[in-house]
Amino acid sequence: MEPLLPVKSSEKDDEPFVKSEKPRRPRWHLPIALLLGFILFTTTPHWPSCDPWRAVLPLSEDFYSHCKSLLIPPPGTYSHRLDHLSEVLGKSVWIAEPGPSVEYFLGGFGKSDWWLSERPLLVVVIPHSVSVSGTPSSSVLATTSSDGTSISTDANGSTDSIPILTKRTNEETDIEGGTKVIILTPQFEALRASEIFLPEEIQGNIKYVAWEEFEDPHEVLWKELGPLEVDGVVLDRDVREFVSSAVRERAGSGRVNSSTEVERIREKKDEREVGLLRCANQMTLHAIRQTRAKMYIGITESATRTILQKYMTASRLQEADGLVLFGENAALPHGSGTDRRLGKGDMVLIDCGGTWGGYTSDITRTFALPSSKIPSENIRLWELVRQAQQAPYELLKSSSTTSPPLFSEMDHSARSLISSHMSRRIVSTNSTPTPDFTVFTHRLGHGIGLEGHELPYLVFGNEGGTGPGHVFSLEPGIYLPQDAEPVHGMKGVGVRLEDCLAVLEKDGQLVGEWLSGPVERWGDV
Repeated sequence: MEPLLPVKSSEKDDEPFVKSEKPRRPRWHLPIALLLGFILFTTTPHWPSCDPWRAVLPLSEDFYSHCKSLLIPPPGTYSHRLDHLSEVLGKSVWIAEPGPSVEYFLGGFGKSDWWLSERPLLVVVIPHSVSVSGTPSSSVLATTSSDGTSISTDANGSTDSIPILTKRTNEETDIEGGTKVIILTPQFEALRASEIFLPEEIQGNIKYVAWEEFEDPHEVLWKELGPLEVDGVVLDRDVREFVSSAVRERAGSGRVNSSTEVERIREKKDEREVGLLRCANQMTLHAIRQTRAKMYIGITESATRTILQKYMTASRLQEADGLVLFGENAALPHGSGTDRRLGKGDMVLIDCGGTWGGYTSDITRTFALPSSKIPSENIRLWELVRQAQQAPYELLKSSSTTSPPLFSEMDHSARSLISSHMSRRIVSTNSTPTPDFTVFTHRLGHGIGLEGHELPYLVFGNEGGTGPGHVFSLEPGIYLPQDAEPVHGMKGVGVRLEDCLAVLEKDGQLVGEWLSGPVERWGDV
């Protein structure tokens, strides 16, 4: 048996051996170190930065520069919109509350500008074909200042009322020429109302009228309007019930309408609006990709939402919000989740959006991480949904402006594809079959603009035709809840893909421009 240390052979040899040879250490530390390394590798939430799928290139400064240039509307935008509204109204007046419609026509008084309360602020648009020459309100009388600018005084002559942003050319109480706009505001909010930005091009059309706390605002408005020779009153669809009731009481129910023609003005987007929507959707998709790059097996739904919110804000979106669902939670289209952790066999569904220049994005992605082990049948579901999203796009491309596809037909093109592969009932072979909502449980899509959901709606029964200027979502899905009857042996899974499409015209043909995506193959986002 060899000694642990060399045997001293001589005094001369002693020194070198002592200095060059060290005691051998036990080797038990090596397996422990390997074990610790394995544990850290398998449990750490941080993936190697060299993974290609984690390399998300930033949006370029040229992109942001272009998007910023769209924030300033070209001259004449709002005067043109008011003229268009005036033509549609004919001899009816339009009454609305602050919201997307007012923001569209006036460039201000959107929901972010004015919080709705029990004290109504009303916007009244009077077409140029209707004259206003009645007796002015007994509580707010229009007079003219030394510089020709209208101001308001109460019955006692006090001028601490509100500014009227119009120039008077005579002693009448109406605004001369063009479409007229009355903004009825609570007296104590009058200054704030007058300070909300409105484009200079329409300020000559605006008149502010105030009502005191002890007055009925609708009576004040009716006295201001006077004996109008009008066909009726058109209410914006977002007007609240108590306002609607008060208007009907004074105008007569038979003369109050809710006109879809006014809504249809907003339905078609111009080039700038499409550009703003494109920017918002590109920013949103970028945030989803960045979020995916930070995800890992074991992360929770809430932690993923936090990451998503961070990147949507970093992408410069406003009013950003999102939905994150893992695994079986995605089988509820608008579920709230359970804050469960992401497992290796789970797909991820993210549905989110924000605004840029007031215009809204809406994107949904269903995906998995590279280290996930997704069942092949779930991937086949994903591919079926991808094809269903492509079907209405192909239908649009094969159509012309003289024979556009109906919104119901676009819904059917996607729904029938899913139904032919995944259904809980026998699919009808009739030329106009009853739609199958058993696994694809919602409409195909919705219009998008200043609101996340607006006209048009792509659903069975909507016989309206697609046309240039329409922008809408295409968002087919398959939902197989965990507690429902299985379909082809599958349950506890949900898939949805959503992108927005702008309809354009080229040489008499309809073409579609995807504002984001679409996803072309499994593994992409």
